[in-house]
Amino acid sequence: MLGGKFVDNLMDKFAQKLSAQEMIRANEAAEAAEQDRIKKQAEIYEKEVELLKENMNNLQKGIDNLADNSSKNIDITPLTEQVENILKKIDLSDEKTYDVGVRTWRNVEASIQEALNKQMPSIRQAIVDENTAQVQALREEFKKLSKRAEELEVQIGTKNNAVLPVCIITLLIAAANLIIMLLHIYGIM
Repeated sequence: MLGGKFVDNLMDKFAQKLSAQEMIRANEAAEAAEQDRIKKQAEIYEKEVELLKENMNNLQKGIDNLADNSSKNIDITPLTEQVENILKKIDLSDEKTYDVGVRTWRNVEASIQEALNKQMPSIRQAIVDENTAQVQALREEFKKLSKRAEELEVQIGTKNNAVLPVCIITLLIAAANLIIMLLHIYGIM
């Protein structure tokens, strides 16, 4: 009766948690794949940056060698333009790497928030359903206790006047207990 419903509700919650855990694992796997892809892309950018830096250093050495070894006036404008282009590419690469990292973080954050938003209504509903079932079970038990108290009162009748106050006190304690349980369930107390 009461125990059977409790076990059924417990099993339902367990099954819901498993499906929620599977969703979380799937999200984590997708996030991990996205992070791996971004890491690989960042590594490629880093290699390109290193290559650009190396080329820039080689050009700078070439410019320095030309300036030192040459007594002629050499036009180094094309070389300086190449150096400037390389510096611009490095800055652009750094910006892209930063943008990819920010996008990844936002995607991860959004997917976690979305998963939580999807799961919260079902969790709330499960709690409400469980609380409603418990309240109903308590009401039924209270009705049974009330009927039993009435039956005992009729059976005892006037034979024992001391039993009536005990029954009333017991009934009041049961009612107070029910009220306290309801207040706990609904979070008032």
